[in-house]
Amino acid sequence: MTMMRVAPLLAAVLVSAAAASAPAVSEAGQSACAGVSGSPLDGASIAGVSRLVDRVSTENKKFSFTRVVGAEVVVHADAGMTAEHLERVARCRAAAPTGAENDPIVAGSSVRVRARDGAFALQITSKDPAVARDIVARAERLR
Repeated sequence: MTMMRVAPLLAAVLVSAAAASAPAVSEAGQSACAGVSGSPLDGASIAGVSRLVDRVSTENKKFSFTRVVGAEVVVHADAGMTAEHLERVARCRAAAPTGAENDPIVAGSSVRVRARDGAFALQITSKDPAVARDIVARAERLR
């Protein structure tokens, strides 16, 4: 069962979508990602997957609706795993996504990692609705 979480879009965005969708990794990006390989989800024990939505109101505040902005993937923490390391790996993956069918870190996505009670939550989002739906579909394949 998919749990919906309301999360402000701006709070969930850490890695710039423009940088993530760039076709090539910059020289500075290559050096920052030197020695980093794989995905933060490779071999991870998935604790849960949920959709991230943003609540949007009309200008006059009479109507509001929600829109899907991405997914949150919670992984169990392994010994020695840190949020900082996962963040670095996720940023490198966002800069050069693999395109693998079950990898929710895709071109045009942003990733934020938070520690949560013996686990880590990866919030993977996009401002582009089609990319956000793709993120959710890929994340749900991880279950």
